[in-house]
Amino acid sequence: MDNMKVVVLGANRYSFDDEKTGRTVEGCKVHYISLDNSTGDNEIGSIPMSQNMEYSFFNKIGQVPGIYEAVTALDMRGKKLGIKIVDFKFIDPVTFEMPVKA
Repeated sequence: MDNMKVVVLGANRYSFDDEKTGRTVEGCKVHYISLDNSTGDNEIGSIPMSQNMEYSFFNKIGQVPGIYEAVTALDMRGKKLGIKIVDFKFIDPVTFEMPVKA
């Protein structure tokens, strides 16, 4: 399975108690866009995506925005086989230049 290159835009972590179970829910949501330029019939441009990771992953994220290798693995959910990102490995920094106002 090929890993893909993405631009990680940012990440946020969360921790809260589930009201029904009382269990603490923790995680880190990584927001990214793919560098693969393929789009669907009803898409134009780059649509941001996100992946939930372990809570501690928040401290592992380096420079953002940045180019990362998204490490993938097969993921079985019920009867569906899919692909899940299991790690983001930093490659290069990225900057977004804004137009200069005159």
